[in-house]
Amino acid sequence: MIDWQYSGRTCHGIYHAATSVAVLNFFLPTSIVTITYRALDWRTVAVAIVEVEEGRTPTVQTGTMVRIEPKLLGPAAVAATTKFTTSSATTAATSARANAEEEE
Repeated sequence: MIDWQYSGRTCHGIYHAATSVAVLNFFLPTSIVTITYRALDWRTVAVAIVEVEEGRTPTVQTGTMVRIEPKLLGPAAVAATTKFTTSSATTAATSARANAEEEE
């Protein structure tokens, strides 16, 4: 179980090592956001975001994040990518999946 504070509210999450899935729940005063990450392989993470907010139509967003190899990019692109950070859950899910594949 993962617990943290976001905007003064306690939020909860869980990481399922067997399936490389992290589920994060953000409980805000007028909305709830659930983000699910699944590590597909050492460089690919699937993500689904569900947001339900008072007075608005609920939204669902899905996508895939792919690790970019800086050596394949030009110097300007490498400098730009170093400014980005990944979330702890994504890093944990990706690392767990990579470790599992290395052990196989």
